[in-house]
Amino acid sequence: QGLVSPEVLLVRLKAIKAARVDTLRCPFWRRRFSDALEASEKVVRFVAARHKSLPVPGAADTVERRRYRSAEVIAEDLRQQFEKSRYYVTGRLDKSLYASEAIFDAPDPDMPVRGATKFADALSGLFDSRRSSCDLVELRVVDDRTIVAVWRLEGVLRLPWRPTILPFVGRTTYHLDDEGLIDKHLEDWSCTVVDAFKSAVVTDDLEQRWPWLPTSPAPPPDLATLRADPRAAEALLR
Repeated sequence: QGLVSPEVLLVRLKAIKAARVDTLRCPFWRRRFSDALEASEKVVRFVAARHKSLPVPGAADTVERRRYRSAEVIAEDLRQQFEKSRYYVTGRLDKSLYASEAIFDAPDPDMPVRGATKFADALSGLFDSRRSSCDLVELRVVDDRTIVAVWRLEGVLRLPWRPTILPFVGRTTYHLDDEGLIDKHLEDWSCTVVDAFKSAVVTDDLEQRWPWLPTSPAPPPDLATLRADPRAAEALLR
């Protein structure tokens, strides 16, 4: 048998919850059972959203795109994406800015992915937006086909145990196609994937008990310091 799709897993989990939760007479165990199923649903959605080869439940692309606009105008839209929509931690990506087959790439092993819907769903299932932030350090237009954003991100992942990731600096380069749509969204980070994973799963207590683990890099400077010298922020990138 092949892999079970996320849609099927979610349907099965909901069926189990509907059939079994009311059969438990003890309120304590009924609540624990319900919590365990909800946590399982979150993990399924998290994995489906993050994995490039899995379809995202309910994903569809019916976007009316805004074409033939200047890089300067698009840069201001991107500024709003950072400052108001906070798209890196909420998933509220303005898909009208992107080509239908836009490529999103980063040091993340689940990248690259194709299509703004897939990327937005990955972001919306990744961070607890109330406890996470992605602040713009600098936004600049390089030429009429290229825009660069430098940012600082710190956050809490939307997994049941709410792990915190190491704060890091990133740079996103947006490449525009002939219609003025973003067709490439390319990221560089100041930390490695191993550093990010380790910060999410290894507590300070475990780090003290397991001295053989690689040492975590120092967090980047605060936002004010980075904004005062954006080029120094980019020098942190790997």
